[in-house]
Amino acid sequence: MADIRRHEKLPKPDERGRIKAFVGKTEDGKRAVFVVGNRRTTQVESQIRLEKIREIYSQCKNGHWNEFLRQVAIRIGKGEPITETVIPYETSEPTIDAKMMEFVRSLGVPVNFENPEMEREGIRLTNEQLLEVVGKAVKSEIEKLEKTGGPLIRKLATTLPEDDLSHLDDSTLNDAIKAYRLHLEATGATDAQGNLSGYVRKCLDRQKYLKEAHKDIQLKYLTLPKLEEMASHWRNRPQTSKGNRCSKYHARDMLKELWRLLRWINDQPNFRWELPKGADRINRSPIDLPQDNQKGVFQTTTKATYTPEQLGMILENTDAQGKAIISTCVNCAFGASEIGQWSITKFVMNQAHPRADKIGIETTAADSWIVGARPKTGVYGEHLLWEPVAKAIEPFLSDGREVLPMTSKGTKWYQLNRSNPQTKFQRWWENLIKRTQKQYDIPYLPFGSLRDTFPDVLRQKYSDDVASLALHHGSLGEDKLLKCYANLPFKKLFEATRELEEFYQPMLSKL
Repeated sequence: MADIRRHEKLPKPDERGRIKAFVGKTEDGKRAVFVVGNRRTTQVESQIRLEKIREIYSQCKNGHWNEFLRQVAIRIGKGEPITETVIPYETSEPTIDAKMMEFVRSLGVPVNFENPEMEREGIRLTNEQLLEVVGKAVKSEIEKLEKTGGPLIRKLATTLPEDDLSHLDDSTLNDAIKAYRLHLEATGATDAQGNLSGYVRKCLDRQKYLKEAHKDIQLKYLTLPKLEEMASHWRNRPQTSKGNRCSKYHARDMLKELWRLLRWINDQPNFRWELPKGADRINRSPIDLPQDNQKGVFQTTTKATYTPEQLGMILENTDAQGKAIISTCVNCAFGASEIGQWSITKFVMNQAHPRADKIGIETTAADSWIVGARPKTGVYGEHLLWEPVAKAIEPFLSDGREVLPMTSKGTKWYQLNRSNPQTKFQRWWENLIKRTQKQYDIPYLPFGSLRDTFPDVLRQKYSDDVASLALHHGSLGEDKLLKCYANLPFKKLFEATRELEEFYQPMLSKL
C-alpha cells in the first residue's frame, strides 16, 4: 500500500485563496495535488477532507494513485457531493473494482458502478475467492481434528451447511458507527460558511454516546433480543456523569439516533446485516420518573424570566460590550444564535423607517433599527431599538467587527464549527450571574431567558401575534395562509416597543 503521512498541518492558502495539499504520486511519478478548501472553508472541514484523501491513497498499490480513486479524492477535496457514479470505469479486474467501491462506500461516499452487472460480477468472484480460502482453512483444521476425533469429526464435517458469506462478515458495531459518522460528515447539511449544521453535529455527538454506552460486538450478533437490551438501556434513562437519571428528551433522542444507525446499516451493501424481523415493534418510549413532575401546585406561569429591575442589577456587573449584548437581546428577543451571528450591516442607526407611510407609523431620523432574517428560521423581522440600547451599541459598529459579540483577539463568540456553538456565552453568563449574586438576591436563569423576556411581556400586555412577530415566527394566528395575502403587522410591534420603553427603564437606566 502507498506510504502516507497523517495529521500534518494544513498548508496556507495560495494567492487565489486555495488550500492545496500534496498527497502521493500520480502514475507518471509526479506529486499529486488536491484542493481541500479555500478562505471560506473552515480549517476543520479542510482537515476532514485531507484526512479522507490520505486514507483513500493508503489503499493505492504500486506507490501511485489509482486513477479511479484519484477522481474520487478530487471531488472530496472540492467538497462536492457524490451521489452517483464518479466516472465511467471499465477494467478486466472486477474483483479489484468491487473492493475499491466497498472501501469508498465505507468512507460514507454513496458511489456506484456505471454498469451494475460489473459490481455483481466483482462480488461473485470475490466471494468465490473467499470461499476457496475459507474452504482450504476448514479442510486443514478438519484433517488435524480427525487425527484425534476420528469418525465423529468426519461425520460432523459432512453436516456443515453450504451457505453464502453473510456469516463470515466480522464487521462490528463500532465499525458501523465509524462508517456512519463519515457518511454524516460527507453528506450532512452545511451552513453558509461550509460548517456542518447544528443538527448534524448533534447526530455526531449522539453516535459518540452510542459507542460509549454499548459494548462493541459483531453485527451478526445484533439479534432481536440484543436490540431489545440496547433499547432498554435508553428507555430506562441511564445515569449521567452527575449521578442523575438522564432527561426523557435525551433518552428519546438517543433511541431515535440508535434506530437511524440501525436502518442505515441495514441499507448498506458493505455491511451484511439486516434489521431483525420485529425490531420496529420494540418499545422505544422512555419511562416516566417521579422527579419529572416536581413542579409546584400552581403552574399559572412556567416561563421564568428576569424583571427589568433584575436586569439592571446584572448590567451593573458587566462591561460596555456586555451591556450592549444583554440590552440588544432583551430589546429584540435574541438568543445566542441571533446576537452571535447577526451581521453588523443589519444594524441601521439614526434613520427614519423608509416604509413609514405604508406601515402607518411616526418615525424620525433619531430612530434606530435591527432588521434581517433570523439565522435558524430564515424568517425576516424588524426591531425598533430603544434609544439607550442604540447608544450602547454604537461604539461597536465602527471598529471593523462582523458581529457584536467578539473577543479582544477578533474571534466571534458564537463558534459554528463547535458541537455547542454558544459555549462562550454560557461561560460568560455564568460568571456574570455569580458576580451579581454576591450583591443581589437574584435567581440563576440561562442566557436564553433573555430571548423570552420581551415576548413574554408583549404576550401579557398586547397579544400573541405581537409576541410571535418579535420572535420572527413564520405565521401568526391560526390562518397559515394569511401571510400570502397581507403584510405582517409591524406597526403593532413598533408601537408596543415605544410604549414599553418606560417599563424597562430600570434596565435602560444602567446603560
